[in-house]
Formats: sequence, structure tokens, C-alpha cells
Amino acid sequence: MKIVQLAIAMLMGVSLGLGLALAMLQAQNARTARSPLNAAQQARLSQLMQLKQRGGTAFLGDSLTENFPLDQYFQDSGLVNLGLSGDTIGGAGPLGCLERLDQGVTQLQPERIVLLIGINDLLLSRYEDGLGAKLDRYEALEIRLRKRLPQAQLCLVSLLPTSGEFAYVNPEILVFNQQIRRLAERDHALYIDAYQAFGKLSPDDSPDGMHLSPLGYRRLAETYARALGLKLRK
Repeated sequence: MKIVQLAIAMLMGVSLGLGLALAMLQAQNARTARSPLNAAQQARLSQLMQLKQRGGTAFLGDSLTENFPLDQYFQDSGLVNLGLSGDTIGGAGPLGCLERLDQGVTQLQPERIVLLIGINDLLLSRYEDGLGAKLDRYEALEIRLRKRLPQAQLCLVSLLPTSGEFAYVNPEILVFNQQIRRLAERDHALYIDAYQAFGKLSPDDSPDGMHLSPLGYRRLAETYARALGLKLRK
């Protein structure tokens, strides 16, 4: 009898626990993907901590920001790229914008902060916690930015649309962007609707459905130029 019960339990475990086991495995893979920092991230963070330029406009975010060659698209001086590839909002890993504000951001005392962050949280930690927890962390980041840099104009950029293998996250992106807009309106920040500016992400804009091509960065630069009054290079 015990053998039969054990066999039934095993079968039930296979049928009922497969989804849970898969979710746990994906969560473990997500945590592994976010830690520890790799050599390139460590080198980039060290570079950011050595920046001396104060004031101006600081662009804070992940690879979409780090890979944005600002000088190629804008004529303006005083633009500082504080992007870090693979970065997240923070508060749930070894590093994120929340954790590195005092490591290459606040000491520069920028006059304006352009924040584009969150896509890695939606992709890498999809099975770790719910969307609500990610939204809470974004709000915590926005509040901390205001406290640490009260003199700076805060510009909150919506997440961009995704396509191809990353298209599944677009419904969450829409909800996330609604929250970003709400925070901007509540706290009198500038909301930049990059999602609407792109509409549908085309292969010309992005080679992989998430990262931008030169044409994609041209479109993002035009969006920033309209919102921030920056001068585009021809």
C-alpha cells in the first residue's frame, strides 16, 4: 500500500508540480543572470565613479543608455552618459540604480536627470516577484532621486516597445509606463513618452527586438530633443 501511495504521489508531483518547478528554475536562472557583476560592468562602474563633470544633463539607465553615443546625435555640451549595461531599478540584486546613486551619480550634482530604466527588471526577474513589486521599486528610486538631488529636474522616460522574442513583455511595459506617467504627474516631473514615439519597434529600429540600431537611436534622440530642447546633429 505504501508503495502504491508513493507512486501516486510521484505522479501527482509530476503533473501538478511541473509548472512550479519550471517557475522555480526560471527564477533561479534569473537570479544567476543578475549576479554577480561581470568584468565589463565592474569596469564601467569604476569609470562612472571617476567622472568629475558637474551639472548638465545626466542620462541614467541600462544598456539602452550606455550604448547611446550622445555626442553623435546632439550638439549640446554638458551631456553625461551614466548608463550601465544590464542595470536594473535596484533593490533586488547586487546592483541597480537605487544602489549606485552614490557611486557615480549624486556627486555630479546634475541639473537634469533623464531616467530610462526597468526593461531588465521585466525580462530578467520575470518569475522572481510580481509587477507590483517592480513598480514599488521604481517609485522608491524616483523618491530617492528627488531626495538626493532636489535641485535637479527629473525626467522619467517610458520604457520602449519590444518585438520578436521580447514582444511577450509589451503588456507589462504598458502597465509599467502608466505608473511612470502617474509618478511624473504626481511629483511634477517631466514624462517622456518614448513608447508612443516608436509605436511598433521595427527591425530597422532594433536588430534583436530590444536594443537599438543607429536608426533607432536617431528616433530616440529626436524624442529627447523635442522633450528637452536639445539640438540635434544633422
